[in-house]
Amino acid sequence: MDALDAEIARWDILLSPSRTATGMLRSAFGYRGAMWETGYPRNDALLAADRDDRRATLRCELGIGEDTTAILYAPTYRDDQVDESELPLGLDPSALVTELGTNHVLWLRPHYYLSHQRRGPGTDQVRDVSGYPDPADLYLAADVLVTDYSSAMFDFAVTGKPIIIFAYDLDHYRDRLRGFTFDLEDEGPGPVVRNQNQLVATLRDLPAVAADTPEQYAAFRDRYCHLEDGRAAERVATALRHPQLKQPNANGLLVPTS
Repeated sequence: MDALDAEIARWDILLSPSRTATGMLRSAFGYRGAMWETGYPRNDALLAADRDDRRATLRCELGIGEDTTAILYAPTYRDDQVDESELPLGLDPSALVTELGTNHVLWLRPHYYLSHQRRGPGTDQVRDVSGYPDPADLYLAADVLVTDYSSAMFDFAVTGKPIIIFAYDLDHYRDRLRGFTFDLEDEGPGPVVRNQNQLVATLRDLPAVAADTPEQYAAFRDRYCHLEDGRAAERVATALRHPQLKQPNANGLLVPTS
């Protein structure tokens, strides 16, 4: 039994952000225990009353104003690259911000499995934010998420802000490495780009990203995030206090399933 299997065996409850996600999570983890469809408490901050203050605080801490576009790049790991010494990003950070101009910054947050890999030197426009403790603050502070196949897209979609899928190795990842649970191009929350030139062009016109895929973005949120309403922690606390409840109560606070 590997480390993940050992961890799963200790779970008493697995939380889900939607009915669709429930089936996907069961399949992905091989989990047969209790599942509660409550949303994720960690994402309540993305809809909290102080979200604008948290955004402003982190942007000030990182030295950028509201006239600067903050790009959060949060790629996942590749099983065949975890042991490499250099961090594989699929793009050239310095060249990217140079092409975009001084009113853009790039924040790098690769998967924690890759924390041991060497990164290039940071600059005023390129910052490694891997060590920042709460990704929710980064999601609030950023203006756009660039990711590949990371689950970060499901959390970031709660903000309603643009998401770009940078799938530079899509064929390899899909056909040989991992495979997908849904079609990124037809069901993903944003445009799929395959190289850095396409990524730059898309980042230069973020209003078009939002305008071109509103129905697809809304469908993605409805399918995978519909319980993310800022009250997930309340539902989980209610469920823990009243474990006998299996259906929503009169106030709609509890929607766990067994």
